[in-house]
Amino acid sequence: MLLCRGGGIGRRAGLRIQWAFARGGSSPLRGTDGFNLNNYLEDNFKNSYMFGRIMKIRWKDWIVTARPFKSEEEYASYFKYFSLHSVRKYFAASPYGVTATQLKDDYRLAVNSREVVRWAIEDKEGQVIGFTNIFNIREADRSAWISYMIWEKKYWGKGLGYALILSLNLYSFSLLNIFSLWAHVIDKNIASWKSLEKAGYHRWGEHPPMYFVDNKWLGGYYYVLYNPSYTDGIFKKDIPDSLKDSLKKAEDALKEADRIVEFL
Repeated sequence: MLLCRGGGIGRRAGLRIQWAFARGGSSPLRGTDGFNLNNYLEDNFKNSYMFGRIMKIRWKDWIVTARPFKSEEEYASYFKYFSLHSVRKYFAASPYGVTATQLKDDYRLAVNSREVVRWAIEDKEGQVIGFTNIFNIREADRSAWISYMIWEKKYWGKGLGYALILSLNLYSFSLLNIFSLWAHVIDKNIASWKSLEKAGYHRWGEHPPMYFVDNKWLGGYYYVLYNPSYTDGIFKKDIPDSLKDSLKKAEDALKEADRIVEFL
């Protein structure tokens, strides 16, 4: 049973992503440089989630585009940014850098999987400033995890991370019919966990220090966001008091996402 709440979000909720949806229509889906997503999907990755809809995200004075990585080579070319210590020390992953070969391997795994959607984040000048993804997509319980990385420091502290979270939430609930989204963030990354909480994520747990960064052991927090359209189905009885505030934030954040995100 589909339970719709929240205006425009309710109208979109419940849609399953279909490649006909991405490929169909009279006009092709194109990136900012004329990259033809339709042909790319048709020719290469019919059974993969990896190449999702292009999203234009308008946030305050910024406009960024979330678009598919165009090739294995392009994805691997950003290894120098993935390896920046100034960036990775805030990322809930190994603090050590990665090589181009490792990124190529990661790309090949992703394009052959139905468990990942990944985008390059491009500013209005066409510069790639980071990436974001939905991963561990589980059809059995309609759950997934999210993450993002912004390596261009001029975009730090501008609220762009929050806008990316909103876009991932909207995409997950509107096009993938996800019931719950999960996230993990290290305790040092205050801006990210505050952005998650603002978007309606509920902190449900934490783990002891397990990341050694800058001669310190860092712990982290686990978060969950429930799709407001399915709360009656997820919670058979009353919604727990501990979740009511975050669910209200989630509904408001999804309405905001509906205003700032455009699917191309």
